[in-house]
Amino acid sequence: MKVVHRTLGVSLVEVMVTMMLISMAAAGMMSTCAHIRSTASRADAEQAAWRLASEFSEWLRRRGDQSLGKLPEDPFDLLMSAESSRECYSAACHPAEAAMFYLKDWARRLRAQLPGVSD
Repeated sequence: MKVVHRTLGVSLVEVMVTMMLISMAAAGMMSTCAHIRSTASRADAEQAAWRLASEFSEWLRRRGDQSLGKLPEDPFDLLMSAESSRECYSAACHPAEAAMFYLKDWARRLRAQLPGVSD
C-alpha cells in the first residue's frame, strides 16, 4: 500500500513569491498613479493658460487695447508698476482706465490660476 501525503497549506516559498509579485504590481500601479496625477495637473494648467490666452487675444481682436494707445507709457509697464486701478464694475470708467482695469484683472487671474507664471 502506498501512503499519499497531502499538504493542506502552502509553503513559505510560495507565500514569499506571491508577496513579491503583489508588491511589484503595487509599486507599478503607484508609479502609474503618480504619473497620471502629474499629467492631469499639467493638463489643467495648460487648459487654464489656453483659456486666459484666448480671452486676452479676443480682447485684443475687439480692439480693447485701442484706448491704451494714447498713454505716454507702455501699458504693460504701467500694469506692473501701478498699485491698483479703481473698480470699474460699480461705476463708469474712462476707456483707458477700463482697459487698465481689465489688464489688471486678467493678470490677477493669471497669477491665481497659474502660480508659477512670470508676467
